[in-house]
Amino acid sequence: MQANGHSHLLISNPIGIGIAEIEIQPGRAVLHASNGETRQSDNPDQLIEEVTGHQLPVTRMADWLLGHQTRQSKIQHDFAGRPQHLEEAGWRVDYHYEVEAVDALPSRLTIVRDGEIELRLRIETWKPAP
Repeated sequence: MQANGHSHLLISNPIGIGIAEIEIQPGRAVLHASNGETRQSDNPDQLIEEVTGHQLPVTRMADWLLGHQTRQSKIQHDFAGRPQHLEEAGWRVDYHYEVEAVDALPSRLTIVRDGEIELRLRIETWKPAP
């Protein structure tokens, strides 16, 4: 979930069991692990790395969901003008859509870093911001 600079991510293992949740807001991140442990940091990416041992770009994911790029990004669009592939800082984001509509938002993202880690995001519901 993301709204007004705040993000909430559920991190699950490959069989779908939640192992951690991270809440991100400007200047603060709180991670709740499934073992009851809670950690805080002002750097969400560093916090995830400390807990999982992997560098995960949680601060960029909210922008990647919508295909927002930086000057360092390369993006390809599909026939409808929607983001199809995005590359940034060694990461590749592939967008998958359930419907063909031009204004459709992605239902799934596959995020891969140089063949060493693969993340699969599934968006259950898109809701407009209040």
